[in-house]
Amino acid sequence: MKGKHIKLKQFGTDRIGFTLEGNPEKPEPTYASIEFPGGEITLARTSDGSYWAHINCFRSDGFDESEAGHRRGRFTDSRIDTQGQHASEVIGGDFARPDTYHVAVKIEVE
Repeated sequence: MKGKHIKLKQFGTDRIGFTLEGNPEKPEPTYASIEFPGGEITLARTSDGSYWAHINCFRSDGFDESEAGHRRGRFTDSRIDTQGQHASEVIGGDFARPDTYHVAVKIEVE
């Protein structure tokens, strides 16, 4: 199985996670997911070695049967951070700027 070497580790006093190294000598799964009440985050490695970060709210409306039994979530806020600009000045979807460094979405659990 790909990724057997990936282990949860402590990042400071109140954060856990894992590191994907993109090392072809130690193959990783194409997808890495974290589920939480209301949704999930999935990292998907592309064939060119870059990554997509997918953020999904569970809808519980029959749209995706894999969401059955999960608590429903909904997006309530978002932010794009660009160096030298306040978050309120950044235009949503403006990812072509090389100084954009952070995207956040808030998910409310219903």
